[in-house]
Amino acid sequence: MMEKRLNYVIYAIIWGIIVGLLTVVGQKFLPGSFNSFANSGSVWLIPAFYVSRRYYQRKQAIFFSVIYLLVCVETYYTFYKLSWKTGFMFDFHEITWILCAIIFGYIFGLGGYLAKNGSDRMRVICMTMLPATFLAEGLSYLVHFKEYSHMA
Repeated sequence: MMEKRLNYVIYAIIWGIIVGLLTVVGQKFLPGSFNSFANSGSVWLIPAFYVSRRYYQRKQAIFFSVIYLLVCVETYYTFYKLSWKTGFMFDFHEITWILCAIIFGYIFGLGGYLAKNGSDRMRVICMTMLPATFLAEGLSYLVHFKEYSHMA
């Protein structure tokens, strides 16, 4: 039982490292709009949602989703600081994203769990979480583009 739990921790950590690294690499090398895709919070939430679907207990699903997002944040900031040589101090942005990782890890961990183990109605509602996140992020970008400000 303990070995299985350790495997789940390693699974969440590995995904967190991969996504955190890919974000730094994407931000550094992808041009234009692709850079925004690399910097997308919605992209980070996809694994948070699906990591939690592996578990049959609600607390585990939430816990490992939070762990995944915390590892993403810390991997991102560690490699960002190494890439841009900014120093290793916690700043306001990192603390903000740590709090976001805890809050959204809880929300998407619970959502992923309920999308697999909830009632039929709850499954449908929870399966709309990811598309709704991408829609909200896309609308936010549109509102902030000067060319589309007249539509706000």
